[in-house]
Amino acid sequence: MIVEDNLSVAQVARIFKCSPSAVCASLDIALGRGGHPKSGLRRFLDDLGVYGKNSIKKFIPSLVFTIRRKKLALFLNRLYACDGWMTTDEGRVEIGYATSSKRMARQVQHILLRFGILSVLREKRTSTETAYSIIIQNTHFVKKFIDEIGGFRGDEKTEKIRLLCECESNPNIDTIPKQVWSIVEEIRQKRGISWADVGFMSSKKNYAPSRKTLKKIARALHSPHLLNLAESDVFWDEVASIKDVGEKRVYDLSMNPTSNFLANDIFVHNTALGMKFLSWYGHNTDRKCYGIGYTDADLPQWIGKAGSLEDIPNDSVVLIDEAAILFFSREAMKSMNKTLSKLMSVARHKNLTLILITQSSAMVDLNVLRLADVLLFKEPSLLQARFERKSLKDLFEKVDTVFEEIEEEKVAHFYVFSDEYEGLVQYDLPYFWNDSISRAFKEFKAEEK
Repeated sequence: MIVEDNLSVAQVARIFKCSPSAVCASLDIALGRGGHPKSGLRRFLDDLGVYGKNSIKKFIPSLVFTIRRKKLALFLNRLYACDGWMTTDEGRVEIGYATSSKRMARQVQHILLRFGILSVLREKRTSTETAYSIIIQNTHFVKKFIDEIGGFRGDEKTEKIRLLCECESNPNIDTIPKQVWSIVEEIRQKRGISWADVGFMSSKKNYAPSRKTLKKIARALHSPHLLNLAESDVFWDEVASIKDVGEKRVYDLSMNPTSNFLANDIFVHNTALGMKFLSWYGHNTDRKCYGIGYTDADLPQWIGKAGSLEDIPNDSVVLIDEAAILFFSREAMKSMNKTLSKLMSVARHKNLTLILITQSSAMVDLNVLRLADVLLFKEPSLLQARFERKSLKDLFEKVDTVFEEIEEEKVAHFYVFSDEYEGLVQYDLPYFWNDSISRAFKEFKAEEK
């Protein structure tokens, strides 16, 4: 029965054919103001902060995110059993969940990712409210849902979905960025293998390849690197838009030994190192500082904004972040080396001091490294495939040889930023050869004192 708001106790009593005192007692119990004591379930829901929430304000308590995988799967299964659906219409498979709470929709998506299941969030607005649906359509992820979380609409429908998942599907959701073709081409030429031998039409290189396609190419080219990209559990998604949310408090995370970390299920990278270094350089000299490869929003006011080196005054200090240029130009590393080489050649004519930050890529050009006045190596990420770490170590050894060939007055430094010490330090071996960076920080601190 639906009862209108703003009714008096007497009116409610007449509707339910009971005494006004009974209505008051019921209200007291519902509001926790006496009457019968709260049940254990009511107290539990109160403690979690979810009791009495309407559909728009519902959320999954933080406690749920800490439970073990088996119990988390059971939670999802029961959640979907209440507000979810499984569809096999027209030979397609789909698992969905509906909610009026955007927060809860995002939380469900997050939990699904814990099981390696990608989903799509759809929003439908009506005149009265906004509804959110979490859709899983890719057969690979639907099958994973059935296997890991289980069916919730009867064994017959679950088995039908399982059979349909065995059919081939269009994998246009989970693809590898089309920039990977430049890496494929470089490896193909190095191996001396034709596209015909690969068994792939080169005209299709304008599209983002599926994991299945890239895996076939990786095996044809005998490339562990491409195979790692094809089999990784990282989902590549393009940034749809960037919105200005105004000034808010932000946090600078420094991860050791890798700069990568997860934020809202997205791999992000801390690029504050270059700003810290440029800040140190700018405050200890009278020279003007500029940044290349950054958007205006990324640069603080004391760093000059310039679209190219031609716009930068002579005798300035310029920070060039290889990763930033790579991201904003959407170029491959091979093209990046040419771009960086041109930038550095122009800098020689303007007497600019160049600070180059490189991501320790195995494809970085040593001739480019020679041209930099200051070279900052970011440590290899833990996300780097194990088979690549050997090639990175070989690269570092080659770089050390280049250092020895450079003029003797140039010494190797690296910038330390930690709770214990901040500033430039000098070491007889490149820092990336040290297995214990934290221990090295303490040694450098002692040396500076």
